[in-house]
Amino acid sequence: GVDVQFFAALIVPTGDQFARQTFATVTPTVVTLDKNNSERSDISLELKSPEFEIPADGLVQHDFQVFLGPKSLELLEPFKADTIIDYGWFGSISHVMTYLLKTFHGWGVHYGVAIIMLTILVRGMMFPISRKQAASAKKMKDLQPQLTAIREKYKDDKQKLAKAQMDLYREADFNPFAGCLPVFLQLPIFISLYQALNNWVDLRMASFLWIDNLAAPDALFEMGFSLPFLGSDFNLLPLITIVLFYAQQKMFMPPPTTDEMAMQQKMMNFMMIFMGFLFYRVPAGLCVYFIASSAWGMSERKLLEFLPEKKVDPEKLA
Repeated sequence: GVDVQFFAALIVPTGDQFARQTFATVTPTVVTLDKNNSERSDISLELKSPEFEIPADGLVQHDFQVFLGPKSLELLEPFKADTIIDYGWFGSISHVMTYLLKTFHGWGVHYGVAIIMLTILVRGMMFPISRKQAASAKKMKDLQPQLTAIREKYKDDKQKLAKAQMDLYREADFNPFAGCLPVFLQLPIFISLYQALNNWVDLRMASFLWIDNLAAPDALFEMGFSLPFLGSDFNLLPLITIVLFYAQQKMFMPPPTTDEMAMQQKMMNFMMIFMGFLFYRVPAGLCVYFIASSAWGMSERKLLEFLPEKKVDPEKLA
């Protein structure tokens, strides 16, 4: 059969028949090609049966079931066709997320609220790691005077500079890569949620606030003109997402102490603009997740500033 984002058209041999016996060839075909938007082209397939002889007064009968409907596990499993729902590399995580979203929705909440509840659950489970990340960022800030002095002292000897920095990190019991762990842990969650929102038919036409369809961009209004790569709809949620990403970056990153760090932060600011283009046409439900996640992260960072922590003693690092 053929399938698109949320729907499928399938021909299923029944009884003892198998597709490899029933059809000699299965050839995908393009009925009508839309040159402006290839995703809107009409596609089909051509089925050819194998050649066989029918004896006089003989009968050859092939029985089929036809499925025309949404790509829902409950509907596809009886046809043993549930594998056409492809969530990618982290499919198991996507199935867990869709299960949780469906459970939350079953409690009587909108899917938009269910996504926020899922965000709180995920970030809450990662709180111990986030706390270590916040402590690592604050320790890095405390080490900045010593790092600046080391860079000035060994500015002409990169090998001694690297050794002195590692010695400082070891004395302070500081791992400069520890702050990257939450990012790597959230990456599978991001990919899984994107695949789930992009393929889960239950979110199609699910409304939330001004959003008519959580599985598509929020499309607040028509701009009256079209922009390259962006289209003609004004999507507000991606802009809010990028603004919160930028604010979160400013909050989490220490002030630059060298020209190299300043250049790196400028490059990250440009990356935010690039991400704005990438996020502009993602499903609105994904933006709801990132907005809730950023708001949680910023609130969490402010809260962690009031928790007691072990201070870095500058005299021991002198």
